[in-house]
Amino acid sequence: MEVVLVAGLILILLGLAIPGFSRYWEVYRLNSAVQTMISNLDRGRYRAIARNREVVVRFHPIQRSYRLFEDPDGNGLRGPSEPLVGDYPLPEQVYFSGTGLSGPPASADPRPVEDPITFSGDRFTFNPEGYCNKLGTVYLQNASRDAAAISCSMPGVGRLRRYGWHHAKGVWE
Repeated sequence: MEVVLVAGLILILLGLAIPGFSRYWEVYRLNSAVQTMISNLDRGRYRAIARNREVVVRFHPIQRSYRLFEDPDGNGLRGPSEPLVGDYPLPEQVYFSGTGLSGPPASADPRPVEDPITFSGDRFTFNPEGYCNKLGTVYLQNASRDAAAISCSMPGVGRLRRYGWHHAKGVWE
């Protein structure tokens, strides 16, 4: 009888713990995707500086991926002879999405996010000095609508900034 009671208690505790554990993994996947993206973008920035060439960052929202490549001819498109820095998929259950968010994160006048990638043409370029050439933001969300954003808010400075969405306050932090 004691074995049945202990087994029952274990099942009850597992039933309570599993939803919290799965929620932990959703948040972990999102945070990991953002950190990986920032690392890959930094890699592109450093490559632009080291090779004294433009490096294009191109987002593919439908494929849930992004690509970095050298662009010596400056046309923003990867030709067959232009070196690929890397192709990077988003992890499972992480999407380019801005559903229910307002932005851009650093704006004094936030508006609802209509496009999860606000860089025109879904791309931007690091110039040979390592500066990003456009204002823009990339929004990422998981299935629970936790969100993060990466912004280049000052062209010519090259600094990318990470933000996290605070659900309760409805603001970026």
